[in-house]
Amino acid sequence: MIWSIAPSENLPVPLRIDGGSLGAAFALGLRELFRRPISRRPNHASFVSAVFGLRRKAAVTGALDGSERLKHVEGLDAKLRAARKKDVRLIVPEADNQGLKDLPDFAQVKFAATLKEADHYARQWRYGRLAAAALLVAGVLVPLYISHSDNAEASQRSTATKLASVSGNLLNSHTGLAQLFAARAYREDPTPQTRAALFKAVTASPHLTRSLQASGTVSAAAASGDGRTAFAGTEEGSVVAWKLSADLVEGRRQTALTLKHAVKMIASSADGTTVAAIDKSSAVFRTHGTDPVAIRIPAGQEPTAVAVSPSGRFVAVSTNIKDYMAPPVLLLHDRTTGKTRSVLLKRLSIAPSSIAIPDDGQLVVFDGSYGTWERRSLPNLVQGDGSTVGFGVHDYGSALSADGRYFTYTNADTELPLWRTSGSPGLDGATLTARTKGHNPVALALSADGSRVAQAVNTTVYVAGSVPEGRTAPAPTELAGAGPVNAGTLAFLGTGSDRLVSASGDLLTIWDLSQVSRIGAASSAVIPVSCDACPGPSLSIRPDGQYVAVVDGNGVSLDVQKLGADVRHRLVEQSDTMNAYTYAPPLWTADGKKIVLVSAADDSAQIRSLAPGLPVVGSWPPVPYDPLRFTDPVAMIRLAPDNRRAVQVNSSGTVEVRDVQTGRILRKINGPTDLAQTDGGPVLLGQSDVSIDAAFAHVAVHDASNNAVYVTDLASGRLRAVPGVGKTTAVAYMKNRLLIRRADDTLDVRSADGTRRITTLQGVTDPAYGPVVNGRDAIVETETDGTGKLAHYPSGYTLGTLPIPTGYKAESVGLQFSPDGSQLVTATEVSANDLASAAGEIVTWRLEPAAWMDIACSSAGRDITADEWTQYMDSSAPDDLRCPA
Repeated sequence: MIWSIAPSENLPVPLRIDGGSLGAAFALGLRELFRRPISRRPNHASFVSAVFGLRRKAAVTGALDGSERLKHVEGLDAKLRAARKKDVRLIVPEADNQGLKDLPDFAQVKFAATLKEADHYARQWRYGRLAAAALLVAGVLVPLYISHSDNAEASQRSTATKLASVSGNLLNSHTGLAQLFAARAYREDPTPQTRAALFKAVTASPHLTRSLQASGTVSAAAASGDGRTAFAGTEEGSVVAWKLSADLVEGRRQTALTLKHAVKMIASSADGTTVAAIDKSSAVFRTHGTDPVAIRIPAGQEPTAVAVSPSGRFVAVSTNIKDYMAPPVLLLHDRTTGKTRSVLLKRLSIAPSSIAIPDDGQLVVFDGSYGTWERRSLPNLVQGDGSTVGFGVHDYGSALSADGRYFTYTNADTELPLWRTSGSPGLDGATLTARTKGHNPVALALSADGSRVAQAVNTTVYVAGSVPEGRTAPAPTELAGAGPVNAGTLAFLGTGSDRLVSASGDLLTIWDLSQVSRIGAASSAVIPVSCDACPGPSLSIRPDGQYVAVVDGNGVSLDVQKLGADVRHRLVEQSDTMNAYTYAPPLWTADGKKIVLVSAADDSAQIRSLAPGLPVVGSWPPVPYDPLRFTDPVAMIRLAPDNRRAVQVNSSGTVEVRDVQTGRILRKINGPTDLAQTDGGPVLLGQSDVSIDAAFAHVAVHDASNNAVYVTDLASGRLRAVPGVGKTTAVAYMKNRLLIRRADDTLDVRSADGTRRITTLQGVTDPAYGPVVNGRDAIVETETDGTGKLAHYPSGYTLGTLPIPTGYKAESVGLQFSPDGSQLVTATEVSANDLASAAGEIVTWRLEPAAWMDIACSSAGRDITADEWTQYMDSSAPDDLRCPA
């Protein structure tokens, strides 16, 4: 039988129909009826029934078993013919699929094994109702979502603002923690304000390299003689070692030793493979790859100092006998024999506070209380020379150099005397002196060669250079930002005097006095001083940003080197200093393997290979001889986007478009009359006087003598003066915008052709160079004191300052961004203190926020703790406090 399901309140009373095949249709009808409760309140079932309801032209046949499965029915052929005649969908039991003879179109016949499948086939989507429901829901939910989203964004901005504020407050006391809060702020809301907070955090305390987290509060610190391993001893008795990379930015931590009590002192061999430590009752050493070895301390004795010879053969330990009248004891363990020798130090009334082993033939013991020292031979410990200076009662700290040649002490005066361990110097017989702040230190350290003394006072480490007695000592360098220094945790790293370690809490901090900044890498370069009227050095950076070529302001020297810290290999060439303008700003070829040097005399050029000696591998021919042509040095030359042409701008403002391979001048556009060269000598334009836009469609030239700015349209060849700019000092293109620096310390932002003013930004107050732009979002200008101001574009918001090295004059610095805009390269001529040499300095500055995030996270050496978040943010800590780099 056929049962048609078409719910309606106005249907006529159906005929009486019965039989087993009615079961499925009857069950579906009852289910639909109960989905429409008497209550008018909407519910999920009624909503589903409204938008996914029963078809008006559907028929179901099938008997039901106890598990809602559809059973075989009789008379199916007649039912199929009736369904086809009425054009309705017929739902048939799956069990009857094989016995059909006269099957209509399968699209109108559906086979169902269960009542659930039959219910699905009997229904259809009612898209009109569904669309109306969707619009209704959207009208309610979208405003709620927008409101929630706005509230979430406002909360995120508020959090980021507070994070940035917390970072600023921590800069001077806890730089590492300040970096973590700043990185979090920038991740929450990357605005110019949070970007400024991040920049200030990664440039604060520029000599701080990184911090390393120990397993507990640090009670002792040391470093290997080669400077590649740093050690920290904890109050819990662990000795932790870090293998450091050459640039100190990476460190692998491992536990080297474990003692029973707080570690008092650590020492190691020159390569760091043998390390020894003492606590209040024991002395232990270990060589890499072997088990720890304890040096037996006799009963009634307490270790006071430990040392390891550079080779690692000898381990020396001094002890204090508890009997007040007994002299201290020196124990010497020889690793080659496994034997320990001891001797009484009768010359010392107090046990040594330091031991130095310069080599396998001698050691020096030092008593920091009275200033008594003594030399002993190895391995027999035969007494050698020694003496007592007599420090007196106001002895707040003392130190012995790693090679045992110098020792010092402080009585909280502003001068630190240094004595040599030779002869019998008296209290007034110091060989060297250093200048400090005159405070009671918590730690004191002396470099291996005695050239520097480090003094830790509260949260600051003062590092002072030593000079011969009678000379004026330089002011100390202040190292701050690592937190309060733990007592006795200060040491020089390696045999030099530039690197140190100090500890605060559970962090060991590495300092590098040769580091200009955590975002900067410096290297020396041959950049001799230029004439007073000459511009600063000109730079050209290889397309991949890996190398730089620098020409000095006189045009007589060329230095090509890889960018980075302390570069050793460079290609240098210098001409006769009487023949100026030999070298123009270089042009790199697209492959980065050659540079093109254009002659100011005749526009010819040499193509040099980036190989030792900078060999000539090609040339550009000179222009035809013209007796009326004057020297016209190149001010700027840039490779066009097609890599086949170069745009050359001379100091006369003349623009030449040239073929890179042949040097042929494809087009020449004369510069303004006011800049035409004369027989009085060339007028020189610096790199901040010339700029080419990103599309290579316009060239801007600044004429300082006439306070004018000219723009050349490279397509039309038209040259026009920019109107209404007033007194100007420099030009630069930022994308398709022309930036003109005015004498009132503002930056005029104009259209590329200079005809339309768009906005005005605030510049530096005492400009020396710039603006220099990265083509995206950064502007740098320098002041006469060498400070570089970094600003965000287009907001003009000041992000912070860069400590760019200064030279002999304000114009001694050249700047240029790398092609991708991620790095700023600065080149500084010889400083005023070293005019006789040609040693300038190149610094590569990383100016991408992504790089700052990496630096902040890696140099901090840890993550924010939940307690720190609660303390500074006054709110519960989020689940994830990992640094976001």
